Amino acid sequence: IGFIYYILSETNKSFINIFFMAWGIRSPMDSTDFSGFYQISIAILLDVVVFSFLVGALLEKYNPVATSKIIAEHQRNHTIILGYDHLGERIVEYLQEKRRPYVLIENSEEKVSELINSGEPVIIGDFTEQAILIDAGISNCKEVFFVTNDFRKAIVCVNKIRDLNKKCKLYLRAFEDEFQDYLERDPWNAYTFSTSQWSLEKVKSWTQDKTGPVIVLGFNHISRLVTDHIANSQNRQVILIDPEIDEEIYISEPNIRIIQESYTTLEGLKENCKMDEISQIFICWKSESHFSEALLLIMKLKQEYPKIEAYVRIYDEETIPIFQQYNVETFSTSSRAFEMLQKEVDKNSGLRK
Repeated sequence: IGFIYYILSETNKSFINIFFMAWGIRSPMDSTDFSGFYQISIAILLDVVVFSFLVGALLEKYNPVATSKIIAEHQRNHTIILGYDHLGERIVEYLQEKRRPYVLIENSEEKVSELINSGEPVIIGDFTEQAILIDAGISNCKEVFFVTNDFRKAIVCVNKIRDLNKKCKLYLRAFEDEFQDYLERDPWNAYTFSTSQWSLEKVKSWTQDKTGPVIVLGFNHISRLVTDHIANSQNRQVILIDPEIDEEIYISEPNIRIIQESYTTLEGLKENCKMDEISQIFICWKSESHFSEALLLIMKLKQEYPKIEAYVRIYDEETIPIFQQYNVETFSTSSRAFEMLQKEVDKNSGLRK
């Protein structure tokens, strides 16, 4: 419009002068009311639209963390995930697949670098800080999933969440029954769950009506649950092996024999256990870095003792076929927890099928 106007009104000007006037770079000698209004309008247009777009593009390219935070701040009626462990990853993947709004808060930028580079709504920071929760839109969210296993953070975080949003649904991971009872009361009214407890249901089906001694490798919440169930509920001998075992826990447990060593090979087990008597072995190592050791142990175990039933805790679904070829059952606390959570969440939850 400005270009046509100046061609008609500034007949004595060159093409380049008219071009500059049309873009507000040069002012006409005789300014009319329309020309003055146009010059102001084109300046605003360039400033707001063009330069804002360029700045936004540069921000997105060179500061993806800030971009992800801006995207997160604009979410409404969304799901907030606190922590990006295996369960948190499954929740995020599902929400992405279903195109449902969410915000992820994670303290480690390295863990979520791919999400940030993809422009996903991620906030880097400590979710126990009120400012971080506000940035995530806690007052406008419909639910919060606390998926880490830090009880101190859970208590601190739940109090701050309830100060900002008294109605949103809270789903908290908590190991001990006493903690679960505490968090399910007023004013928190949270739904609590234990990923290990859910995985134990599978273990119960595998050990039902079985006899003979059992080896359990690893010392963590799931290995303790497995050990306690087999030793006490089934009255079978359990050999619990891990260098970090607290021996005081099992002083009065006649069915539990502890070995405070790190035996990751069949040779180590053969030196300390009567393998011909063992009926089942549960590999419950808590780190996915033990994958190669677990696989090597299974390969040799099945070669020398094919009748021993083996069960391996995994962290990557893609490894299931590898163990299945050795007739080994696998279990994952995060995949089981996700399946169970989908059944337990509110009907309006982002996790509902």
